Amino acid sequence: MSTPYRKPRPDLYTAILAIALVAVIVAAIFAYLETADYGDNKYQGAPGVVRVDRNPLIPTQQMVFARHATLNYRR
Repeated sequence: MSTPYRKPRPDLYTAILAIALVAVIVAAIFAYLETADYGDNKYQGAPGVVRVDRNPLIPTQQMVFARHATLNYRR
């Protein structure tokens, strides 16, 4: 005959887990309240963004030819 299984009591780690859960919920509420102050148009007055299609660290063909021409000219 098997002995009846006794459910373990909550310990300190269970309490810490519950405190962490409450902290995450409170943080989410405060984050929502903070962002709700900005309204619907939160990007108004933000600086414009210009997209660069090429990487400035990688030289283009014109840059390579210009560099080659200046090196040949100095000789």
